[in-house]
Amino acid sequence: MKRAIVLYPIFNDLEKIQSIRERFDPLAKYIAPHITLVFPFESDLSTADLDAHMRCALDDVKKFDVQLQGITGDYRDGYLFLNVKKGNDEIINLHDRLYSGVLEQFLFRK
Repeated sequence: MKRAIVLYPIFNDLEKIQSIRERFDPLAKYIAPHITLVFPFESDLSTADLDAHMRCALDDVKKFDVQLQGITGDYRDGYLFLNVKKGNDEIINLHDRLYSGVLEQFLFRK
């Protein structure tokens, strides 16, 4: 089964973001604006096992603010990325915690 783990921030300008995505982002109709924490991976890991891993890995994580400003485009795939101006260290922390234990094998290292 193909899976990913994403964060859905609460956006102040969701309609504006979505209108831009609809013009340029091939995934706009399939997934709401998000921040990818664990990139798509193929696994037979059960939902219960994945849930248990996420709960354990993120147990003491506290709510944090995210501020996004500016857009970066990926010319190869046509995806758009909102640039993180505040909360980047916290997002990296979530990413690193999630890519531990049962998900460590899916971390792509260059």
